[in-house]
Amino acid sequence: MASSEARLELVADRSTWWLRPPAGEPLNLQLLGAKQADALQRLLQQRHALSETLQKRIRAHEGNRSKRGLCCQLVVGLCLPAGLLTQGEWDYDRDMDVLQKEASHVLSTYLQPASYELREHINSEAGFAGGKVLFYLYVK
Repeated sequence: MASSEARLELVADRSTWWLRPPAGEPLNLQLLGAKQADALQRLLQQRHALSETLQKRIRAHEGNRSKRGLCCQLVVGLCLPAGLLTQGEWDYDRDMDVLQKEASHVLSTYLQPASYELREHINSEAGFAGGKVLFYLYVK
């Protein structure tokens, strides 16, 4: 991260996404211009609804995560069709692109497109309950 950049986490739960400073990293908005700092202050105070499609996929993903252990215990040795348990749930390749487009649409109303970058942060073990970091937002 360059010294004149601010880094924030884009976090999502089952129905919303928001921005927050990374734990243990001080957020110094004075490194940015006044307009950028003001825009980030406003964004930090907001939560944005995920599309209904993403909400459904996350709910299905969370529900299926808890069912997988039981399924594996009941069907030891059987090979289940690949999409049987995961149909309609969160898929990183597809849904990270969707979320990035949704977030970029909101961010572009506050920030100039050339002044920020969203970078994926993949942590497949973390659940969505309480918030899951999905992107880092770098603002110049």
